[in-house]
Amino acid sequence: MRKRRKLLNQKEKHLFRKKTKSLAVYCLLIIFVSTTIYLIARNVSSGGTLAQLEEEEVMLTKKKDMLSHQLFEKSSLIKIQNKTEELGYTKPQDTMYIRSDDTVAAIP
Repeated sequence: MRKRRKLLNQKEKHLFRKKTKSLAVYCLLIIFVSTTIYLIARNVSSGGTLAQLEEEEVMLTKKKDMLSHQLFEKSSLIKIQNKTEELGYTKPQDTMYIRSDDTVAAIP
């Protein structure tokens, strides 16, 4: 009878250890799967953000090129010369030079 109880106790201990081990494995498996799902979801959302930033970069690059082109166009010498002529600034036809020994404003 003692041997039988001893055998039952050993079988129960063995079953308990087996259940404990399997429970630990299941817990670790659940933690691993949930962590993997979390990381996948996080990477997917960061991929969407990255795509949006790349689109914005392309748009800003195009805008920069357009503004650079406009700057060069508006600052060309021909444009500036035409604008000054429109405003009335023209090159004088006859230039007068004053010698240093001549008096400019003198009482007669």
